[in-house]
Amino acid sequence: MHLLAGLNLFLTRRADYTGALAAAERFAELAHASQNSVEIVASEWMLGATHNLIGHQQLALELIARGLARAEALGIGNTYYFGFDNKGRGTIGRIWTSWLCGLPETAMLRAAEVLAASTAQRRSRSRPSLYTVAASKPMALYRRKDWAGDRRCSIEWRCAAATRLASRPHVPVVSA
Repeated sequence: MHLLAGLNLFLTRRADYTGALAAAERFAELAHASQNSVEIVASEWMLGATHNLIGHQQLALELIARGLARAEALGIGNTYYFGFDNKGRGTIGRIWTSWLCGLPETAMLRAAEVLAASTAQRRSRSRPSLYTVAASKPMALYRRKDWAGDRRCSIEWRCAAATRLASRPHVPVVSA
């Protein structure tokens, strides 16, 4: 199963979304056959993220939401395959798919939740991920006026933070 998750990521990064979908579907088949709740949740996030890339936005939104709801109900946290956080992928995917489905207010709400969680995580042990910072850029542009008081919500801060994270992952994003 881990190899299928890795294949899904590899093919996604190569822009072979049809191949990535086939890997995600096979992962989902095996997850359901195993009855492993963590694997089933991960398969829903993986399928949702892949359908998003293919353009099946409504299906992607449903899969990601179902996976997140199931994870919350079962107390499942982050799941990692090849160092990639599938819960993060699902959470950010839900923002993008909400945006693409014509639900900008929902996307804004989800982006604010992710930023708040990322900030809380940074205070405890970490920092926002490059993915979190980059994925919320469209929402920051859309609601720039409403988030004007928070420097983390400026597009300039996001671009600078994303550049720092991409070029030197050990540099904290909290710098001014």
